[in-house]
Formats: sequence, C-alpha cells, structure tokens
Amino acid sequence: METRFMFVFARPPHASLHVQEMLDLTLTAAAFDRPVSLLLIDDGVYSLKSGQQPCLLDCKDIVPVFESLAFYDVEHIYAETESLRERGLFPGDLGLPVELLSRSEIGAVMARQSVIVNV
Repeated sequence: METRFMFVFARPPHASLHVQEMLDLTLTAAAFDRPVSLLLIDDGVYSLKSGQQPCLLDCKDIVPVFESLAFYDVEHIYAETESLRERGLFPGDLGLPVELLSRSEIGAVMARQSVIVNV
C-alpha cells in the first residue's frame, strides 16, 4: 500500500516559522514521489490569501512556495469551508484554487491518509 501524506496547516502564515517548516516537509515528501495533500483549516486559510505583504512584517513570502506545489505533483489542496467563512474569506480571495471541504467531510478525507502531519 502506498503511503499517503496529509499536511494540516492551522496556524497563521507569518506568526512563526511553522508554516515554512510545514511547507518544507510537504516538498520533501512530494520530492520522493509520495501522494501528498494539504488541508488548510482555522487560521491556516490565511496562508493562501491573495495580496499579502509579508515584507511589511519582515517575513519571507511563502506564496511562491505554495505556487510551486503543482511542480511537485501535490495532489490536493483542501480548505475548510467554515474556516473561510468565519474569517470573511471566499475561495476567490485565495491565490490558488482549492477543493472545499466542510468540517463534516474532513474526517473521511483524513481516513484515506497514511500519515497526517499537524504541527
């Protein structure tokens, strides 16, 4: 059976190095031809918000790393519908296309994964 990875992004993108570290782990798993998915929940949905200006916070711009995920054959980028709505965001506010999941659907998607990384 093939090992399937899901990386869960639940923290805001520029509050710490967690998002950058999770992206590094994601790219590493994908580089070894493993099926990889991302799930953006809670404040993690801000990671893909268009129009960010991390330079104002003296932070690294992570959007190009997210954009490179397609080159690594990252299979799915999911965003939780309720997390977007609670933050006043819409799918069109995000810099990449995502697959929307409701909270009630997330468990079934996670059940299909071999490894779930949530730091």
